[in-house]
Amino acid sequence: MSKILPQAISFTARIFNKIHYGVICDREVAHRVAFACVESRHDDNEAFLNRLTNGEVVQEIDQKAAIMIVIEHFGDIKPGTKCSAVFFDAERIRREREFHAKLYSENGVYDPAIRRDMVAANVPDEPYWLVSLKTGNSETGERTRLHRVDARTGKVLPEHF
Repeated sequence: MSKILPQAISFTARIFNKIHYGVICDREVAHRVAFACVESRHDDNEAFLNRLTNGEVVQEIDQKAAIMIVIEHFGDIKPGTKCSAVFFDAERIRREREFHAKLYSENGVYDPAIRRDMVAANVPDEPYWLVSLKTGNSETGERTRLHRVDARTGKVLPEHF
């Protein structure tokens, strides 16, 4: 038996214990965190668990997981599709909000309250992955689909593009 397996079982048990006592409320998030931690062979699992418990921002899923979530969600992804994902942290989200506010302002939305509401409707508050799927060939041309995946829950967010 490998050395990592007992650690993984112990770590997963501690996470689910925290779910049982209401410290962590989302089982799916806890499962993804435990799996990601074991997969990455996190050096300090206890510190990782404490950061999660204390509500600090933890990037539960990685780039590959975000892409796989989108592929599984839609199920109609053709072989040969080019996939990529970019993580949007607080700084990128701030810049995206500024971009959308400027875009709406330049296109005739001058009321700050309306502009703020439009930006809020189109830019998530929480960290997320922007997953790009490019399909097509030389005859039909390329088609790009963009999807957002919540970095904490691993759920595909509604499209507002």
